Amino acid sequence: MRENEQDEVVYHGSVTNAIVEGLTAGQEYQFRVKATTMVGESAWSAENYKFLIVDVPTPPLNLELIAFDDTFVSWKWQSPISSGGQPLSGFKVYREDCSLATTSL
Repeated sequence: MRENEQDEVVYHGSVTNAIVEGLTAGQEYQFRVKATTMVGESAWSAENYKFLIVDVPTPPLNLELIAFDDTFVSWKWQSPISSGGQPLSGFKVYREDCSLATTSL
């Protein structure tokens, strides 16, 4: 890895661990470490790690009932605003049988 204008110091301290926050889903990041003294900085750590930050998608939008009768229900919706940084692989429609629900008084 080479030092470049996009490098950002995300931790500077004396302990040997760090939590890096404020990352964005869908963004790829690479991490590496240098040791520092009053004299200067070491070379880069031998290891560097590249991560693609991902998250769960936001909910689908505008769920709409299209048609129904006594044997079927038809729905449509729009894709979520955010896929969480990964391509959507599909949608799941869940059904709950409300006749099986119990009520407690």
